[in-house]
Amino acid sequence: MVTISSEVNSLTPPAPYTKASDVWIGFCESLVFAVFLEFIFVALIAGRDDESSNTKGEIIPSLDLEAKEHNLSSDSMKSPMSRLINMFDARNGGKGKTNASAYRIDRICRIVFPFIFVLFNVVYWSVYVSA
Repeated sequence: MVTISSEVNSLTPPAPYTKASDVWIGFCESLVFAVFLEFIFVALIAGRDDESSNTKGEIIPSLDLEAKEHNLSSDSMKSPMSRLINMFDARNGGKGKTNASAYRIDRICRIVFPFIFVLFNVVYWSVYVSA
């Protein structure tokens, strides 16, 4: 997004006011940043549950089952990304209170972020097309 912003700004003449492209790129960058923050927040919530339910350093049983299903060693399934993907797997449904809340936040954001982007498009194009 930063590369696109600098390329657009280099191709347009400088202006003392906010241009339509500045509004578009600024909103898109903000939305991308919000998605990153949501991902980090959900990962932290999911990781906190993994630590509390797995205090002895044992692999989570659902990960062990996942590893067996795909003929992988349990050690290869221990990465945080694997745990996060496994948590959101529809077969698990977000077990545990914290996992359920992380799963719920992710499901809500899957609807809210696209809705916000569509709403922004409606407002943006109605303002800048009529201008």
